[in-house]
This record gives sequence, structure tokens and C-alpha cells, in this order.
Amino acid sequence: TTTYSYNANGNVESITEPGGSVITLSYDRAGNILSKTDANSGTIYYNYNLSGNLISVKDARGKTTNYTYDSYGRLRKYSTGKEEVEYSYDDGDAANAKGKVTSVEDGTGKTEFVYDSSGNVKQRIRTFDDFKLKFEYKYDSLGRVVHRIYPDGTIVSYFYDDFNLKEIKMSTKDGKLKNQKILEYQHLTSENKLKKVYGNGVVTEMAIDPIQKRLKSYKTTTAIRKAIEENKEYKYDSFGNITDILNWVNFGKSQKFDYDELNRLVKAKGAYGEKEYTYTSNGNLTQKGDLTLMYENTNHPNAVSKVISPVTSWDYEYDNAGYVTNISGDSYEHDTLGRLTSVKTSYGEEFNYFYNFENRRVKKVNRLKGITTYYFDDGLYEIQINPGKASYYTLYVKNGDEMVCQWTRTDAALERADATSFILPDVMESLSNHDAIHSSTVLKITLTFLSTLLFGLAFFKYATTYSWYSRVLSLSCVLLLILTCAKKDEGMPFYALASVSGIGVDTPSVNSEDAGSQNGYTGYSSYPGSPVEGLYFFHTDHIDSVSMITSAKGEMVAGVDIDSGKSVVSYRPYGEIDRTNSGGPDIFRYKYTGQEEDRETGLYYYKARYYDPKIGRFLEPDTEVDMSALFGMNPYMYVDGNPITYNDPTGHGKTKNALRWGLDQFVKLKTNEFITSFLGSPADNPLGGLLLNKYMNKFMHKRKSNSYAKSSLGQLVGWLDPITLGWGTYGFTGAIAAVTGTIISRLQGNPAKIYWVKEGGFVATYSPFVKKGTAVTYGRFALISDDDPAAIRHERGAT
Repeated sequence: TTTYSYNANGNVESITEPGGSVITLSYDRAGNILSKTDANSGTIYYNYNLSGNLISVKDARGKTTNYTYDSYGRLRKYSTGKEEVEYSYDDGDAANAKGKVTSVEDGTGKTEFVYDSSGNVKQRIRTFDDFKLKFEYKYDSLGRVVHRIYPDGTIVSYFYDDFNLKEIKMSTKDGKLKNQKILEYQHLTSENKLKKVYGNGVVTEMAIDPIQKRLKSYKTTTAIRKAIEENKEYKYDSFGNITDILNWVNFGKSQKFDYDELNRLVKAKGAYGEKEYTYTSNGNLTQKGDLTLMYENTNHPNAVSKVISPVTSWDYEYDNAGYVTNISGDSYEHDTLGRLTSVKTSYGEEFNYFYNFENRRVKKVNRLKGITTYYFDDGLYEIQINPGKASYYTLYVKNGDEMVCQWTRTDAALERADATSFILPDVMESLSNHDAIHSSTVLKITLTFLSTLLFGLAFFKYATTYSWYSRVLSLSCVLLLILTCAKKDEGMPFYALASVSGIGVDTPSVNSEDAGSQNGYTGYSSYPGSPVEGLYFFHTDHIDSVSMITSAKGEMVAGVDIDSGKSVVSYRPYGEIDRTNSGGPDIFRYKYTGQEEDRETGLYYYKARYYDPKIGRFLEPDTEVDMSALFGMNPYMYVDGNPITYNDPTGHGKTKNALRWGLDQFVKLKTNEFITSFLGSPADNPLGGLLLNKYMNKFMHKRKSNSYAKSSLGQLVGWLDPITLGWGTYGFTGAIAAVTGTIISRLQGNPAKIYWVKEGGFVATYSPFVKKGTAVTYGRFALISDDDPAAIRHERGAT
């Protein structure tokens, strides 16, 4: 039980947690917090100016951060003594930048922002060490990113439907990839399934429970061999906790879970054996499998002080603010803002970390090996410099927190930040953002297409006095138009990139020895987790953990070393990699819950702080604490003790399900499908269809009953009937398929014909768009593969 007391103004004055720890707060007359004291972080003091703006923060270590503001009350600068961050406003294009941050200078460099007329950031220019890189963004009318342009000229495009992301495509500056699909989401609402089709041909099919909004199962099939590499089924208890994960590809890797009355994991059984977990009332994890966790530091009652295993033990030390400083001889250093900046191991290794003004890690240095890794645009672009070797440039594609793919090159040509904006590779691409503002342009292009098409058809049908080659030439122009507009222009397929692979016999494996070994990682061509040349796709589970990767060819990635095996990553509860049951080359950083694994320390970088999967706890206290949390303000606890059902994408709090965005989208589509079937479009709704049919019957009767309809011009206009009716009944696609199919069939020498059917329908014979001996009905249009009278009569009845 957590209890609260309040002062006379109704502000929380003290919080007593289940373990007995007390948190106290004091306020000024305006209600601003002046101090906060808790057993883990000590006392933090806050000061404000007359306007109520925070001007200083002093933590329990005596480290102070000072803030200054301009005359408008906007943050102008903050300094920690060792670092200064300065904000600039209103520079650049005054019309778009008014009142906005236009540049920020911090200890790692400078970031400049350029805005569009809607106030969205359209350019982000980053100056950092020897780099000055530009990232560009384009948006639709709803403010969603539709194009992300990387410094090497690569364009990643996002296509949306009415609800959410539908497809991701990639284009490269050299044209080798052009509108190449990266990932497509298919919503099979009638089957309660969500399908992910990757650009390399791999397909993941997920069965969804639309009522409970949760995943029932998922299956991943490779592109060439059509091998089912993943097939997992999920079972739940009445509280929504996952109780079973059945692995139908390798049943020995199935898992079973038990929970206590507070929904905390207490038992797990899998290929890793049977593990038990125990907790205190305030959320401290005291037993984790064969590890015993102790909390003996009274100054930090929620911080692990000692871990005992059957063969060894580790001691943990903390500073006054609750940040870890030493783990059994390895020293950890944090800056004034509580960010981990240095790790020095007992083996003489040193790792340094640098952060920008957003508190995101932007640089990592391995001092012993001289490897430096730079992170740009929130980690979506990465440059790794290794002395004596080629630099690696890695581009990441993500959908929210879901990892999609990584593409690493050594020959990336980075554009100068002051270069002219990139030109999109296809004019029509700018018309495919589903933005209403482009509707008039799309209409003009459509009408131009139809005009040219109808002219060619008229010439072909009525120019009987011309020579046969004139008629063929006219029809060839029409066909050229059709093929030009209908071609699938994607440039080089992804499998062409598969020949570029940096995997060799000396590439480290996921199942290789852990970090921290005195002899670790000697003899390898790359550091474990570092990307190598090539394009690789990520495949994730229900909490966004990467479980396998596939190549550009659409097959499992395997190491050259026979002991490496296929790329499979298995996890124990709380995120430790089960290396005995994992394999494949370790060429990707992002693993458990999609977070970056630092193999050098064994920690995961969770953006706000670092997580140790070995003990299932964070090493820094959370700076954003929910005072209504079930287990009190336990600042080191991970996802309230339920790592099977939840994840923590930011390091600040648990999330119910990493697939929530997809599940919500699926449910919305399912609901919309029901509404549409009830109301429908005028062509499908019974009442609307009745009214439309009466109008179209009258229209068609008038046309066919007068002398005009019998003239050459009237017959020409008659060719418009399918398209006119198609537009009016929302069957425009069917109309185009009928008309263009007839043209192609004529070229093939087939006596194709379009039959008008009463009630306003059409049947097209000898359609090249359907298989031989079959027929397809598309709304009021039927396409058949020949001119079989029985088929025509049948389709006439169907339309």
C-alpha cells in the first residue's frame, strides 16, 4: 500500500511506499516544487525566477544546472559547469521560423532547423566533429512524414491510408533502387489477420484478436525456399498476461509463464530451463533464476547492492544521487544530468559516451580499439570509423519503435549540408502521398490519359480507309501509353544487393562469448553487434525484440563459420540473450525490445538510461516517476516485473504491447469495414444502387434510342460508356481493366469485345488480366479469358 499526505494547498507533501521509504516534497507560494527528498536520489533543490521559470537545479551530489531565458520567457541557455547548451530563435526564413528554435549548440556540436510553411521541420543540419550532414523531411497535409531524405541521398518514403502507415519504399540517388518496397502492411480484416510483406519477399502473417486487441499467433515465411522459420502461438490469462508462447517450428523453444496476484512474473520455463522470480512488496527483484539480488544500501533501498550466483558474486556501488559508480571493479561515471559518460573495465578497456541537447546518445568511443561510432537523426543514420579500415555508413528504417531493416555501405557519398535540396526521383511519386491538395493534378493527368487513349481507339476503330500499318501504328501509340503509365519502376531489386556482404569467417557470432572477458573478441574482423556491408531485414516479436534477420534475397542470414548457424536470437525473461540457443553472425546492434545492445558492457541503451538484463534492473533512477505506480516510486524497476507482456521503449515507463499501433489500426479497419458494409458507397448500398441504376438505365436508353447513337461520333462516344459508368459507380479500375484489356487482346489477334449488360454492367472478353478458363467480376465489370457463350451469359447475370 502506498499512502499520501497533502499540505493546506492540496499539494502532495509526502509519499510512503510499500517498503516504508518516504518521499517528501516542499513548495513555494506559487506551488512550484522547491525540494524533493527520497531514499534513492537524496535531496534535489529547485529555484525559480519571478516569472516562475526554473533557473537552477542542484542534486544530492552538489552538481548544479543553471537555466537562463530571453525576454519572452523562452529557454536561452543552460549550463552544468562542464557543458553549455544555447538555443537560438527566429533565424532563417522569418515567415516560417518565427517563434521557433532555429539552432542549438551543445557540447557535441550544432544542430540547425529549417521549417516549412506549416511549421514542420523540413531540414535538420547537424555539425559534429568533421561532419556537417543534412536530413530532409516532407509531410502530407496531416503532418505525417512522407519522405525522409538521408545525407547519402537515399529517400525513404512512407505511404498512408486513412488510418495508419500502409507501405514504406526506398529510392537511392544513383537510381539503382527506385520506389523499391521495403515493407507493406496488408490488413486481412475478414480473416482477422495482419500481414507484413517485406521488400525481400519474406512474409509475416499475424492472427489478431480484434476484441482483446492482442496477438494470437504469427508466422514468418522466407522468400525463395518458402520455409516457415517462425511460427509462434500466444495464450493469455484472464488479466491479459502471456502464459504460453508455443513455438511450432521448434517446440523445444516453447515457453510457459506464471504470475503472482500483482501480475509479476514468478516462473518461466523454456529451452533455458526453469527460472523462478521473487519480489519484495515495493518491487525489488530479489531472486532471478539462479541469481540472488540483495539491497543492503540504506541510502538507496531500491538499488541492487550485491548479486550472488552459484559460482561468483558482483558488488554495486552508487553515488549520492543514485547513479551506479562501480560494479566489481568496473567504474562508471555520470555527468551532471545523470547521463553515463564513461565506463572503465578492470581489464583496461575504456568506453566513452556523448549526448546532444535532447539527451540522446550521438557518439560512442572504444578507446582501446580506437573505434568511434556516430549517431544521427535519432539513430537512423550511423557512421562507424575504425582506424586502418573503411568507414561504415549504416542507414536504418523504422516504423515507430519497430526495426525494419539496416543497409550498410562503405562507399556512401555524403552530400554537403549546404547543397541544393534533393530532387525526388519520380514526378508521379509526389502525387502518391494521398494528399487532397494534389487531387486536381491527378484529375488532369487522368483526363489526359483518357483523351489520348480514346483518340487512339477511335482511329483504330473507324479509320478503315487507312492502310493496315497506319492502324497498327496508332494502336501501338496507345499501347505505349498504357505500358509507360503502368510500368513498375523500381530500379534494381533488393536481391541485387545481396552480392555485397561483409560476413566472413572472422565475423563474430551472436552465440560468441559475452563482453567483460579478458580475452574477449580477439581475432574478429568486426566488433560484435557492428553492422557489416549489405542490406538486412529485421523480424521482431510481440515486444519488438529482434528474433531473426534475413538477407536481401529473402532468406535467413547465416555465418560462414559452421558453428555460427542461422541468425536466430533467443531471449531469457528480462532480456538476457540465451546464447546457447541463439546463432548467426552478430552484425546488428538492436536486439531486446528493439534497443541497442552494448556488447562492451552487456548493457542496453534505453535512450533515457541504461538497463542491465543480467539483473533485470536499470542502473540509473528514473527521472520521470509515476507517483501513482503500484509499487511506489521504485526508480530502478523494469516494467513492473512483467517483461513478457510489456516493454519500455523510452526508458521512462512500460508499454502494454509493442504491436499496439498495428492492433489499433487493424481494429479501426475492422470497424470501418462493418460501417462500410452497412452504409456503403452508392454503388454497393442497396438504396444507393437502386437510385443509381434508375439514373443509368435512363441515360443508356436515351443514348441508344436516338439517331445520334448510330452515327460514327455516337459510336465513338459509346466507347466512353464503360469508363463513364465506371467513374459513376466507383468501378473506375474495373473500367480501365476492361478497356485496356480489350486493346491488348486485339493486338494479340483475339476478337475481343465489350458487351453491354442491362442494369449498367459490362463484360470484356479475351481479357489478358485473368487466367485461361477463368473469369473475374469486379463490381459491375466482368473479365473473362475467352468468348465462351456460357461464360458470357453467366457473367452477364453476375454484373
